[in-house]
Amino acid sequence: MGPPLRLSCTIYWSLITLFWLLAVSSWAAPLATHYGGGFASSVSTKRSVTDFTICEVEALANKSRGGACTQCPRDITVVSRDITKGWFDRQEAAKLQKESEIDVTFFSILNTLDPLTKLLDRNRIPWAVAGGLALKIHGQSDRHTTDIDMVVQTTMPRLRAALSKDKKYIVPGPGWPSESHLRVYRNQGSTERPRYIEIDLVIAGTLTTPESVQVNSKDFTVENERKKLLNIHVMRLGRIFTSKVHALAAEHRKKDDKDMKKDTSWIIDKTPRALLKVQTDLSYALRQLVIKHLIRLKSPLVKKARQLLGVNSPARL
Repeated sequence: MGPPLRLSCTIYWSLITLFWLLAVSSWAAPLATHYGGGFASSVSTKRSVTDFTICEVEALANKSRGGACTQCPRDITVVSRDITKGWFDRQEAAKLQKESEIDVTFFSILNTLDPLTKLLDRNRIPWAVAGGLALKIHGQSDRHTTDIDMVVQTTMPRLRAALSKDKKYIVPGPGWPSESHLRVYRNQGSTERPRYIEIDLVIAGTLTTPESVQVNSKDFTVENERKKLLNIHVMRLGRIFTSKVHALAAEHRKKDDKDMKKDTSWIIDKTPRALLKVQTDLSYALRQLVIKHLIRLKSPLVKKARQLLGVNSPARL
């Protein structure tokens, strides 16, 4: 074999070796980023949170595509270093929401609510609990919820500034599009073994909420796991019912009918006096929508609901 041929063979095998090394390194890098504990795992992938909507957060919980999050067993929580800095990105939102739904009890919710309300009080931000937690405090004993819904009477910049004073709160990164709603998580565990609770904060006067939380809420005294009495401002049932109806009418509504039926039916059946102003607060079309919903669910409360809501004409599906 002459020198030119030997040189060609050498170049050939060198190229083969180079391509093989490149291929192996390209396979190894994602594995190190997702599963490893060395240098590569500390390098996070920054992703934009542009067009980050509430619906997308819910959808991402069911279809996470990785990103900078470290995948791990269900009982072990390991997140990317961005989250430990106090903010989460588009991909990490799905993981946080999924983890926040695991083993949540009424007492763990109260343990999260207590420091949150103290933080808001220190910053002179009026607040009131809404959603499923509010219904449970009002007396719907079988109502289960895994998060905290709250209406806060402030501005988004003031709200973010208040939350930034407590490093246990994890807020959305740059690009969160809403000036009306902010979804955050509070770490109730340790840095090594975090335990996240989801908190949805809505600015008063937006997204069908009233402008004054004080006028539209009442105080309850609730006992936590340590027998400590907590004073909690809770949205009045009439306002909660109104928000439920608006949610029912929203095109993006994705929660199943089970919770909606339970919530609206409980208010109609157990606390009809709370709906004395509902005919003023809701349009006829929205009140008729409630009747259609109850008919579709074959609820026994259709007749009572017609009387309370002032919907006498038959509601067709």
